[in-house]
Amino acid sequence: MTAGQAELFRANRGCWVFGERADREQYALLSAQGIVRQAIEIDGLVSVAGGRRAIEGRFLEAGHLVHDAYVGKRL
Repeated sequence: MTAGQAELFRANRGCWVFGERADREQYALLSAQGIVRQAIEIDGLVSVAGGRRAIEGRFLEAGHLVHDAYVGKRL
């Protein structure tokens, strides 16, 4: 993972208010300036301050179906 990828992940992984549906999701797409920059396979959602949650997972690489379908494309 490059420094830029790590920074994007830290900025996007969150402190989000996720509904119940989020617990069933397998993947997350991280974007910047309207373009998908990363795809993450979700390992779990962890509780953080204020009743919010953050994403934990691993970056998907080129060659993975989800990565190739979304990364580099406009939302």
